[in-house]
Amino acid sequence: MVLKRFAFKINWEKVMVMMKQDRNLDQKTNKSSKNPWLDGALLAILALIIILSITITNLHSAEQAKMIGILIMVLTLILVPLSYFKVKSFYHGDSKDLFVPKSMGVGITINPNNPLGKVIWVVIVLVLLYFLFKIMLTPA
Repeated sequence: MVLKRFAFKINWEKVMVMMKQDRNLDQKTNKSSKNPWLDGALLAILALIIILSITITNLHSAEQAKMIGILIMVLTLILVPLSYFKVKSFYHGDSKDLFVPKSMGVGITINPNNPLGKVIWVVIVLVLLYFLFKIMLTPA
């Protein structure tokens, strides 16, 4: 039985590029964690929305379900501006495009530094407010 030696070459340039990309991602992550209260608030609100969504299935009264629905909408209205500030912390005016690549993960997001991007965020809040008032004014 003959054992062959497996010789392989390491492409050091490719390794260095990958390490630089990892370092840039770490720097972005560290910049974003300068506001730990923002991360905590986002996490707490998301947890409350999930808990209330699970609770709403066990209610028998339409009035109770309506109140929890209103509470979920209010929490969502709080969540959107906090999300805006979180996204804005990743982008410091580098690009003026409407859509920019996500700083973490795969995909694109609305650029909060673009004037039209800010309008889109405001429109999202206004639509949520419309649905909140619609829920509040609808009889249970």
